[in-house]
Amino acid sequence: MTFLEFKEQYKILTRGDVMIAGDDELKLLMALAAKDIHRAVTPLEKIELDYLNLKKDFDIDDKYFVREFLTPKNDNDEIDFIDEMLLMALVYHIAKQRARGDELKNNYEMAYKRALMEYEFNNFSDESYNLEMALGRRGWLKPYVINDSLEPYYEWDEKFIANLDFYMANVSRIKNLNYRKFIYLFIDYQNNKTLPSKHLKDAVPIGSGYVLVNQREDLKALDRFMSKKILGV
Repeated sequence: MTFLEFKEQYKILTRGDVMIAGDDELKLLMALAAKDIHRAVTPLEKIELDYLNLKKDFDIDDKYFVREFLTPKNDNDEIDFIDEMLLMALVYHIAKQRARGDELKNNYEMAYKRALMEYEFNNFSDESYNLEMALGRRGWLKPYVINDSLEPYYEWDEKFIANLDFYMANVSRIKNLNYRKFIYLFIDYQNNKTLPSKHLKDAVPIGSGYVLVNQREDLKALDRFMSKKILGV
């Protein structure tokens, strides 16, 4: 969803009850709302390992952190949320901040909480009672760990590397892999796309946000690694 599309969605969901802010104020409110959403539900799509190349909002533990929300700069920039419920939560959080009168504020507060509850229902279950299980269930695990003391910085999962060519040639066969979202992004990177593909939608309706694939250092590193592997150097 682009920034322009977000503004149109805001007008629809608020039914004209709450006037939309000017772009500068809206971007500020969006950034503040995203911080609250990050802390309320810890979006799986924002959980990262690469602390040197991605801006950090806050640490989850010694391994994982939540990536900082990227505020759009113009109408064509993508909103930095993918899941539809997160986008709706963003709208309703901004609306409740701008609403006048307790009744309107309460209405949008309830709508905001409902969106967050639906996100949690869709993404967490008894089968994903810890963070890595939840990431794997939704396909957001990364196929590497970070080595911050020696080269290489990215240490790739051996099974992932051994099977990557097969995965890329047989996309329909990877729908249950724990790191399928990363493979989809790498396919987009290989195809020189700037935005993620429809494959990221998986089972939950989402927008088309996320860090642009041509800006992710882990994808660039994997491309270099596979090129060397093919060339035997």
